[in-house]
Amino acid sequence: MMNLRNVSGALFAVVFLFAVGCGSDKPSGESTWGDEELPYDDEDAEEPDEGDNTQLSLTILNPAPGTNRVVSGEIDVTVRVDDPQDLPAKLTYAFSKGKGAPFTTNVDGPGEVTVTLDTREMIADGNKRKLVITAQSDDGRSASADVTMIVDNNPPKIKILEPTPSSGSNFIGELVIRFEVKDAGTGVSQIVAQVGSFRYEWPPAGVKPGQTTVDTEEIVIPTNDWESGPKVLTIEARDGMPDHLTSETINLEFVQQPQFLAGDTRPLPGKFVAANVAGVRFGPDTDDAWGVIVAGDSGAVILTRDSFTRRFVQKAELHKGSVSGIYVKDLNGDDFDDIVLWGPSPDGTTIYVMLQDDPGKFMPPVEIPSEIGITALTSADLNGDGIQDLAMALNDESMTLGIALSKASSSSWSPVVTYAGALKPTGIAVGDYAGDGLPAIMLTRSESGIVTVYPIEATGIPSGGRNSTLLANTEVVTGVAGTQGIRLDANDDLLSDLVAVTAPSSDRLLLLTRDMSPGDPARMTVLSVFDSGIEPKIIVSGDFNGDGKLDLALYCAGANLIQTFTGSSSGLRTSHSYAAGEIADFTAADLDGDGYRDLVALSMDGTTLNWLRYDPDTSAFSAAPMVLLGFTPKSLALGSFTRGIPGKEKMLDAAVLGIDEENNAFVNVYAADGVSGIPTLPTTPQLPVSVSTPEHLIAANVDKTVTHDGGPDDLIVTSSATSPFNNDREATAEVLLFERDVSNHTKVIARNIGQIVGDRPKLMAVADFDRIKPGSTTTNQFYSVLDFVVLEEMLEEDAGSGPPKRYQRLQSYIGQGNGTFTESFRVGPVIDPVHNVQQVAPALLRRSLAEYFGGIGSKDYDVITVNSGTGDFTVFVNQRRASFDLTASKHFAVGYGPKAVAVGYLANRLIKPAPGEPLDENAAEILPDVVTVLANDVVISYGFDNASTASIDIGKLDFEPPVSLNHLGFGPVAVELADMNGDGYLDIIVLNKGLASVSVYVNLANRQFSAPYHFPVGVGSFQMVVNDVDADGCPDIVTADDGGQTLTILKNLADCSR
Repeated sequence: MMNLRNVSGALFAVVFLFAVGCGSDKPSGESTWGDEELPYDDEDAEEPDEGDNTQLSLTILNPAPGTNRVVSGEIDVTVRVDDPQDLPAKLTYAFSKGKGAPFTTNVDGPGEVTVTLDTREMIADGNKRKLVITAQSDDGRSASADVTMIVDNNPPKIKILEPTPSSGSNFIGELVIRFEVKDAGTGVSQIVAQVGSFRYEWPPAGVKPGQTTVDTEEIVIPTNDWESGPKVLTIEARDGMPDHLTSETINLEFVQQPQFLAGDTRPLPGKFVAANVAGVRFGPDTDDAWGVIVAGDSGAVILTRDSFTRRFVQKAELHKGSVSGIYVKDLNGDDFDDIVLWGPSPDGTTIYVMLQDDPGKFMPPVEIPSEIGITALTSADLNGDGIQDLAMALNDESMTLGIALSKASSSSWSPVVTYAGALKPTGIAVGDYAGDGLPAIMLTRSESGIVTVYPIEATGIPSGGRNSTLLANTEVVTGVAGTQGIRLDANDDLLSDLVAVTAPSSDRLLLLTRDMSPGDPARMTVLSVFDSGIEPKIIVSGDFNGDGKLDLALYCAGANLIQTFTGSSSGLRTSHSYAAGEIADFTAADLDGDGYRDLVALSMDGTTLNWLRYDPDTSAFSAAPMVLLGFTPKSLALGSFTRGIPGKEKMLDAAVLGIDEENNAFVNVYAADGVSGIPTLPTTPQLPVSVSTPEHLIAANVDKTVTHDGGPDDLIVTSSATSPFNNDREATAEVLLFERDVSNHTKVIARNIGQIVGDRPKLMAVADFDRIKPGSTTTNQFYSVLDFVVLEEMLEEDAGSGPPKRYQRLQSYIGQGNGTFTESFRVGPVIDPVHNVQQVAPALLRRSLAEYFGGIGSKDYDVITVNSGTGDFTVFVNQRRASFDLTASKHFAVGYGPKAVAVGYLANRLIKPAPGEPLDENAAEILPDVVTVLANDVVISYGFDNASTASIDIGKLDFEPPVSLNHLGFGPVAVELADMNGDGYLDIIVLNKGLASVSVYVNLANRQFSAPYHFPVGVGSFQMVVNDVDADGCPDIVTADDGGQTLTILKNLADCSR
């Protein structure tokens, strides 16, 4: 080997090389490494003549020719220079598109030369880097050789992309991450992202590693089972070099989103907006692979549910144009579901039939023209060829029945043929309705109880229609909806023998059958009548519980509920009801493949689907239960009013105040179900209410004392009643004092105790207002008994000869421990009617956070009045023994039309520190905050943290200016504070009558709240109670809904064990 001399330039390191090219005698101006000219090219160099024995040559020995090389750092390069003239030469080493000056060295003559090159200084990473080595002799001859290699000096680069939360931030709901990894050298070989038990790995099956750029797209990480708290997301990326590892760590704070037994609502993918939904099975009847078709002006697509992300994903696009309706049935007898769509076309309406030829794969559509629009469609084998024919109700004044007969030989259908006879039909069914064993078509209409039956000839041609007028319990049915032909034995191979319809105007489900009385056999009559929720519209049928009998689900638009009916050998029976929100359509489909059909509801705006899974363990759908009351509720209270189930005595019952058609007031109690813990079981007897014009129920154990547990909770009934102020004055409030039935969980026992207070005492606060003084040794048994403060009207005699004057006052009544109350000897403050008080509420406004944690009741209950007329709330400070006075009151402005308040510590975590851990250093001064519902917003008034002075001086009690939640357009009517996700922070729960929903603002700490999570409840929801109904440690939500005449129970599914 020859010695090097005049070595200069950068040093390089070699690991591996590949794609070696041997030397040539081309002049350097014709470099083999690319289009760029090297700075040392000699355009004047002459190429030797063929056969010239003076040729200079250059051969690369290392890296060895023909080997694949990956280079990192320094590389040893060995070349051999051959020169017959034995002249000195200059060697130049340069990378194509390299950086910096080339490396050069001189040699004394022919021989082998080894140099060490540092690739880190000469070339950027890349997978096709060409090293060109040129030798130039002293007499101007030149030769060159090149070798291609992969250069990889740097580990992969990770770039965090949106919507990945930034490190140090908090997030709520599912975690969505996305990042990009780049490696220009050997390429990306592995990516691992991990948080908790979740692990994402790249490459997936079927994808080769080595890509230069990997964009993970959005990775959706379900968090339903996570607990709130810190989470660490780690991302690691590797390339082909063993020591190349890049990692990123993102520290996050997870806040669990509110979770209720309310179905699983997910958006439609993309910006798809639908009007209809239908379930479709992929494959034969024995398979449990399902999807749903959604269709509307955006077209029609098939969606499936991703079991991991729980999102709906698009499986296939069926149609790009506007679609008016969907029908799914096995049309050609191969046991595969086929799809029928219809929608507007230039010539009227077109029907598109798509046959499923392989599981989940559909043939191109067969188009069937119809000159008239279609309002409903069904199918049956009308002409006996073994293929389903299509029958439809048409939107026309005269031609109202359409039939498209099948052509069995070509899997096609004839154009629609139209027939007259029915009056503007909106529904259609096919079954054995003429008594001849052949199909007959029945048309129904939404504006009339007249149904029309068309017997069908063996050729598939209808004969004239026969009308029948439907009577339900001797009442003429004024219109029907949701028409569906059914068989209670769920045998799809036979013709239906019944028709299920709804009677929206009378809130009933009707089963129709053929009239068997003498006369025309093609007549229909009502077989069975079932009471339903308000305004039933849509019927979905299927064997939901897998017992071989047909079940029905009924959507009632006037109550926003889905009511179910269970089939049996003796017929249908009413089953459960569930909150569904306002929906446009719903269907049945087994989306989780467990063999049971679930319900899938499409929202009214067409942008979301709510999956209501059927749970065979509970024989119910996983949705918010509703109680159909059958009367308009006036008020709701939760408490323990029944005997209770042994071992489950802490489960709560629901009491509902109602007024019957004869204006008699009553209370119905619904006991807790021992399995679900939800108060849905009706009890007996119905409890009469004696006081006239009752307004509200307040649950309170009014006969509990220090020596008596009081038994069940009791009810205080407030009213708008008046009575003469004389010796014959009647009670204007009432107590229902409950006792336990010794054996029966669904029986209630209560006695009525009238309470004489002022007139119209409908607003009342109940608490122990006259509590024992701290440190006192008084043993009076009536301390710790509940009292009440009521806004009442009184009569004041005029000093002259004028009539008496009415005025309002806030008066205390002291509980006697036996269900009676005595007016306090301290006369309460007069309330100016200009305030227009909406609520009277008890509040521990002067109790510090430290006292809260210590369980110390060392502060009196004060009273808050919410004043719509003056746009504020007033705090009346308790001056001991339930004494209130205007001089010890203070008004706090909040905004227009306040309706209700809730009090709690919003800025602090309410999890008591472990023994030995300190409290917040300011805990002794921290006071509660107040949340106020306004006419069209919700605001927070954060309290000043000055408990030590505010507790003794009302002038020091103060709040910051209100902060808006921007709760606009929802029609809020009530508010509660509770920790809904078990993270120790109070969340804000708002009831919206306008939206028929409950909104939960999750407390994110640091005075930050999430966007509202909306959960549907019944129509006309006007009252909400938040309490642990099922005794699992989590607060649940119960609403009373006067529009839909229901109770809605949102059962909390969060983990509140901490």
